[in-house]
Amino acid sequence: MSEPTIDPVHRVRYEFERAGDELLTVDTWMQSGGGLPKHYHPIQEETWWVVDGEVRFHLDGSWRVLRPEDGKVVVSPG
Repeated sequence: MSEPTIDPVHRVRYEFERAGDELLTVDTWMQSGGGLPKHYHPIQEETWWVVDGEVRFHLDGSWRVLRPEDGKVVVSPG
């Protein structure tokens, strides 16, 4: 993993790891009250899971809460 990248505005810390030309793993730690800005991936698939706590996110027009017991959520491109 890379050295941590700190985003104090969104209260998030990231570490990145590449695996070949196609796969990028991003470990993300959010402080309570932190969040990511709305964004769009035209060709990348994302897989999300929560290790501890819970994350509220907007996907496909609705708000959801993801907790460790929910397992993985795969977000298709677009």
